[in-house]
Amino acid sequence: ELIAKGNAVSQRMMDIYVDNMNYYLSLKGTKYFKLVDQEMNQALYILQAMSGILRQTNQKDLADKAEKRFMDIAQQSGR
Repeated sequence: ELIAKGNAVSQRMMDIYVDNMNYYLSLKGTKYFKLVDQEMNQALYILQAMSGILRQTNQKDLADKAEKRFMDIAQQSGR
C-alpha cells in the first residue's frame, strides 16, 4: 500500500514537471524564455533524480518512464 502511494506521488510529480517544461518550452522565441532558464534546469534535474531514486527502490517501470520523460524533454530543450 505504501509503495502504491509513493508511486502515485512520483507519477504526479513527473506530470507536474513535464507540464512545467512544456510551458517553459512554449516560451521559446519570446523575451520570456531566458527568464525561465533556472526553472528549466531545476525541472530537468528533478526528473533525472527521480529516475535514479525510483531505480534504487526497485520501481523499474516508473524509473523507465521518468527516464524517458527526462530524455524527451532534454532533447526538446536542447540540453
